Amino acid sequence: MKIEDAYKLDSDLKEYLKIYSLKLGLDPIKSEEIVEDFIEIVPDRQRKDFILINKECYSSSYKKENIIIDLKKFMYSSLVEITALDIPSSKFDFIKLLLATIIYIKEISEIRFNQLDTYIICVLHLRNAYEYAIEENNFILYLQELYSREKCKVIERDDIEKSLMNLMNTNVIDITDGNILLREKILFFR
Repeated sequence: MKIEDAYKLDSDLKEYLKIYSLKLGLDPIKSEEIVEDFIEIVPDRQRKDFILINKECYSSSYKKENIIIDLKKFMYSSLVEITALDIPSSKFDFIKLLLATIIYIKEISEIRFNQLDTYIICVLHLRNAYEYAIEENNFILYLQELYSREKCKVIERDDIEKSLMNLMNTNVIDITDGNILLREKILFFR
């Protein structure tokens, strides 16, 4: 994420929470306070992301490395708001606003992948492409053979190349000098 993207994300998040706080009947200033007090958006943070794979062989990657939520401060503030005696309904609305922040961040940071992308991710995972680069041309041939054996279907080289490009553009893999490395860890595999 570039610095311009970080500023845009910060602005989008504030705008979303401002609208949500108005729906709850809260002062829109509260929404800005939440972003300022609990959330930090950091451009170009280098950290491994993770991928969740479901049983239908679809996957999601969460690009959370640029958004840091101070959960300790968030929880403490929530407890303070809950235990305050004045105007209890507005205190719960404030907590709803805090939770809406987390839900919004989850939604904007999720990238969904199709079955072929997921299949490629799984094969790279099983071949330990985190540590050992796999030559792209050999991988494509291996994948075509494996796919036809396991799925009884032919998969075209162009489709694999498009998926590889998609995975590279979303920072799931690196392709350097014709070698593929998996950048994201599979967190949940079932």
